[in-house]
Amino acid sequence: MFYTINNTINFRDTDGLIWLDHDEASSIALTTTTSRLLAFLLERQGYVAPRDEILSHVWDAHGLRSSNNSLNKYISDLRNIFRNMGYSEEIIITVPRIGFMFTADVTVEKHMLDHQRQDVPAVPIEIAPPKKHRRLVITISAGLIFFVAITGAKRQPVYAARSQRGRRPKNLGRWAASIAAMSFPLLLLLRKQHS
Repeated sequence: MFYTINNTINFRDTDGLIWLDHDEASSIALTTTTSRLLAFLLERQGYVAPRDEILSHVWDAHGLRSSNNSLNKYISDLRNIFRNMGYSEEIIITVPRIGFMFTADVTVEKHMLDHQRQDVPAVPIEIAPPKKHRRLVITISAGLIFFVAITGAKRQPVYAARSQRGRRPKNLGRWAASIAAMSFPLLLLLRKQHS
């Protein structure tokens, strides 16, 4: 988004640049956190943003550690930037024990950047993965089952521990051989269907 504040200050949230109108040489690059904070307050202009909501959206949602002290410091930095750009009025208002508010006394215009103005289709289009990849996944899966079954059949028979119900131990080597015998025709069948 691109914001114009009171027709004199421009702010672009994509790169965090803030500058006076028609004077990009005066631009200041805000830190990522400061940029997110200003964009958050501009989106809620005229409404009080509670401290917890600000901290969770600007810090916690981006994997950063948040605290009231850091919030106060960044608010102070923003106020100093606006003061240096010629704004003597309080643009960011502190609401004691609740949060902060970007004043409703100034006009804020929101503009879409050119790369954000892409036409979005009304109906989502589902794209199936190419058959080439499906065949590859099926072939690898079937081959892996076959390999595991064959290598399990070549080993010495391993007997499972007696179960609690007193069933007889199972021969895992025979079980693996039967899986191998079933997986080979399955592999051939799958390759024929998907080719």
